[in-house]
Amino acid sequence: MSTAIAPSQMGGAPVHYRGPALSQEGSQPPEQQVGPRDLLRVVYRYRTMMVLIVGAITLAVLVQQLLSPTLYRSSSTVQVELIDEVGTNQADVNSRNAERVANAVRLHVRAPPPNR
Repeated sequence: MSTAIAPSQMGGAPVHYRGPALSQEGSQPPEQQVGPRDLLRVVYRYRTMMVLIVGAITLAVLVQQLLSPTLYRSSSTVQVELIDEVGTNQADVNSRNAERVANAVRLHVRAPPPNR
């Protein structure tokens, strides 16, 4: 028995060919439109494969996230302004007072007179 593909008695396509028959030369296959029902049929047919693929990817990402170390660092700077009833920033007042005290100390402390 030969494994070669034998042409059919009508000519053209092999015997086991199940595609659209083109019996006359120049004829074109009818154009097919894909509708929503066709798409749902494809999704329904391959639903198990799609669920398995999505599940495998989700599981792989979950395992990777749970096994990887947490890599994050944060820092912040907080500026506190102490505003009194008048609207004066008390932090500025305190720093100015410290400067005033330091200046006053420098003025009142005199260097010893030079030795003769």
